[in-house]
Amino acid sequence: MFANRQGLTDFTALGDGSVVNLFNTPEVFATKVNSLNKDYDDHYGVTYPAEAYKKNADAGKVLTLDVVPQDVQAAMPAPPDVVKRVQTKLDDLITKGIPDIVLHAKDDADYKKKQDALIKKLNDAGADEYWTWYMQAFNETKAKFQ
Repeated sequence: MFANRQGLTDFTALGDGSVVNLFNTPEVFATKVNSLNKDYDDHYGVTYPAEAYKKNADAGKVLTLDVVPQDVQAAMPAPPDVVKRVQTKLDDLITKGIPDIVLHAKDDADYKKKQDALIKKLNDAGADEYWTWYMQAFNETKAKFQ
């Protein structure tokens, strides 16, 4: 909610060192750990599941919303209907495709084969056109802030 209005994310650090959303603190996360989470936490050497992601973010292996200009995204124009339709197709393919890959791949080679097939479906569904529109809209909006 705040990201779209004020350029803040749930994890934006405030002056007192806390984050915007106090429910997103390690102390609260640790109270929500169940037996499945515990196995995951033990495997990755963390105290709560999201800490594994945080470790990767801190190491620079993944990006967080803190590096995405939230003000630009909030000010971007709504996509035209043709782009919305492509996005809906892409969302559907990803929502169905990724679990299929992860749950049904027999080995690494099969995983790669299924991954490549999904990427081809995404490209065939218009991923490039979606990306082109998004980047153009983003860059044009960003230019208005400079």
